Amino acid sequence: MDEIPVYEVIEQVRAGANSLLTMPDGPERMSLIVDIAHEFISAGKSLWYIVPREALSPFRVFWLEGGIGTGFASVRSLWRVDNVSRSIIIWSLDMLRDNLFDIFSRGKESPPDLLVLENFEYLGEPNIGSQLEEVVLRLPQEIPILAVMSPARNTEEILSWLEKVRQRPCRLIEAGVQEDRSVLAFVTPEWNLIPLLNKKRIATRVKRLLTKSGRRPAASSKFVQPLLSLIRKEEMTPALVFMSSEKDCEEAVRSCPDVKGEVGKVITSPQIAALFDRHPILKDQNKVLSVLSKRAGSLHSGHHPAWCEMIEIFLTLNHIDIAFTTISFAQMLMTGVKSVVLTTSQVQTNNRMRPATKRELDQVWKLLRRQGTDDVGCIMVANTDDIDVVHVKDLRDPRPNFVLSQLKCSCQTVLGLSAIDKMNPIDALNCSFFAAQKQPEDTCRLNELLDDLHEKIQESACNSPRAAIALMDIYHQSKIQLDRAELTIKKGGVKTEGEVAELQSRISQLPCEKCVHQQDCQKMRYRKIRAIVKEYHNLRVRLKKSSSILEVDFKDYSVPITELEFINANQELTNKGLMALRTGLEFPQPVVECMQKGVIPLDDSALSSAIVAGFVECCDRDRPQLVEDFIEQSLQDAYANIEEVLKPLKDHLLRLGVLVPGPFLAQSAVTLAWEKGKNPNTIQGKAGISMGSLMRLIYKGRYLKRQLM
Repeated sequence: MDEIPVYEVIEQVRAGANSLLTMPDGPERMSLIVDIAHEFISAGKSLWYIVPREALSPFRVFWLEGGIGTGFASVRSLWRVDNVSRSIIIWSLDMLRDNLFDIFSRGKESPPDLLVLENFEYLGEPNIGSQLEEVVLRLPQEIPILAVMSPARNTEEILSWLEKVRQRPCRLIEAGVQEDRSVLAFVTPEWNLIPLLNKKRIATRVKRLLTKSGRRPAASSKFVQPLLSLIRKEEMTPALVFMSSEKDCEEAVRSCPDVKGEVGKVITSPQIAALFDRHPILKDQNKVLSVLSKRAGSLHSGHHPAWCEMIEIFLTLNHIDIAFTTISFAQMLMTGVKSVVLTTSQVQTNNRMRPATKRELDQVWKLLRRQGTDDVGCIMVANTDDIDVVHVKDLRDPRPNFVLSQLKCSCQTVLGLSAIDKMNPIDALNCSFFAAQKQPEDTCRLNELLDDLHEKIQESACNSPRAAIALMDIYHQSKIQLDRAELTIKKGGVKTEGEVAELQSRISQLPCEKCVHQQDCQKMRYRKIRAIVKEYHNLRVRLKKSSSILEVDFKDYSVPITELEFINANQELTNKGLMALRTGLEFPQPVVECMQKGVIPLDDSALSSAIVAGFVECCDRDRPQLVEDFIEQSLQDAYANIEEVLKPLKDHLLRLGVLVPGPFLAQSAVTLAWEKGKNPNTIQGKAGISMGSLMRLIYKGRYLKRQLM
């Protein structure tokens, strides 16, 4: 790889130019960041290093602090917030985005001399991409930026957009790409390695084996133990083995036999002793001793962040040979390995399996390139229950990805762009990377359809034709979910009874239930209304391929936000809007309303933290079950007051076509148990969630509380 002089980047900053650095992710790139940080420290200047939350692991911070020096760096992340400002601040992207207005418009922090945007290729990722674009649009022009990304096919397009939106020259600095010489191998039923491909096609022998030999369950001891023997015999350690699920990772570790090792020596070594001092939760010696005695551990989002840091350190120091992980967790990993083993080509999303994308598997491949040695590296593919060898072969494409903007309008997008001092929000949208990549399209027909619908449903219970369509969608989605849940109950699924009750309650609360147009509109009995709604949806699908969808969505989200006085008639942020912006929540309306009405106490009590945690937004897999043992009378009383405040707000929002979730008593109850000092293992066991899910809830609750204070 061509050497990238630190001074080349520094000189660009001194010249007042922004820079776009394309360089493969890995130790060389991280070392460059550390070198730049040292230059800024020596010059008495400040630097902010911004990393997407999905890639900002404790191990990455540990690695950076080791290179920069702990006395020169502070961290602003979900799981760690240093209140002191140092020369180098490591920011989680979402936290910077939530606090941009306070930082630059209210002087909460001194602005940096350089802002480094890491993983800029994540412009092409849902959610993260929107946050990245918003930060670029909202950041004051006088602050120079260094965007760092892996090579992309449309680098020049990204460079041109940066120059336009930042209104200053942007220099492209390209590092040479090291040839990927990793070997792609197939694990035979006899536990030998043979080439998977022959001239970019699946080898004939592999095809024959795939046809004749049976698939194997990847987590069983009959698979795991011979695999470990093969990896160790071929001296392919350390290795990462990618499993279909977190459950499979844990089962695979249990299948690993104990091996001889210097467990006591490792435990008492200075590096590991320092790790335990940083994270007292790791001092459960039995679990740690089990990992070291097996020389194998699991590494996934179901674990405590400190555990994940420990496993990566063990891999780096060769204290263990193998870590079992998932494809979705690969973006969090930094540890270089000699080999990766694919026992799956699927990713679990919302409790469903789907094929992995090229971008996701690229996150796996790059871990081999992080070894920083002359080792070629090996990718092993095993014929297991969840592998699609053809899919893996098709996605093993060395060409760089094409970065396509994933910007979407949301409540937070409207609030964030309304916080820009010198630009109208619509003008800001038109300066986005999304708008640069797509052409506008006429939206007149969309408005005509809404006018036609308005004629058919005059005197309706909702506030507008657009709200009527949104309520139709909410009703039909809820009915589908309800039918599915009731079917599960008939098959013996007791746990879905609560879900059925919740869905029935949701449907009963829709304003459509008391509307004169319910049969014609909500239940789609009127043919002309069905035709209007169908054409409307089809047109919106087509508009998603144009830049015009941004303005359409912006106006839709602006209506309820304006009615709630988050922004004024001039599209300027109000104090209520600023509070909503700080939360970072997709649906900030309930928590802001409760704050305004004084039903959320913001003090140091356990009850305060528990109430706030109820408003935290969690994915389905992170949401705990309601545990009656954790509910106290004070919490029930607080929720009674909250319900009284939120009932009129939710009714009003439903008339606008907006269904807001929460707050969730189960989340509050779990947090209350945590704050009262109950055993974390007991809490997560009773709540039916992983330790990782529990910690994300606790960290998100603490962050939300800080943002509200």
